[in-house]
Amino acid sequence: MKQLKHLPALSILFFTIVMNSCDSADKQFLSERNERAETSRVSVRNDRIYDADAASYSRKEEFHLKANDVAIASLKAALNTKSNIPKAAYSKQLDELASRNNELCKQIHNCNTEDKEAWAHFKMRFDSDICQLSADIADLSTPSIK
Repeated sequence: MKQLKHLPALSILFFTIVMNSCDSADKQFLSERNERAETSRVSVRNDRIYDADAASYSRKEEFHLKANDVAIASLKAALNTKSNIPKAAYSKQLDELASRNNELCKQIHNCNTEDKEAWAHFKMRFDSDICQLSADIADLSTPSIK
């Protein structure tokens, strides 16, 4: 009889332990699921920001390249109106600058923005190339030509 007396207390204790362990497992599962969902949301948000940055950079550089085209065309027009400058040498330099500018246009259109490290490397190299091209155009934009 004594053993039966403790049976309801042991049953309640066992039931409480089982329920608490299930509850903590459920809480852990829900916590992990929420963390994965939050990580996914952050990842999607970061990808959108990255894509917007890549698109913005491409548009900005395309505008810069078009400005270079206009500057080169302006220098070619000025070259044709001036008679006191060596036209062959300047014309060759302008053709070379136009070729470099066209090559940069192709690079910006064909660049791969999927790989973030490659994109960062591309931007660094492209910035250097376009700065050098702009400096070369400015060097040719001397008062004797304009």
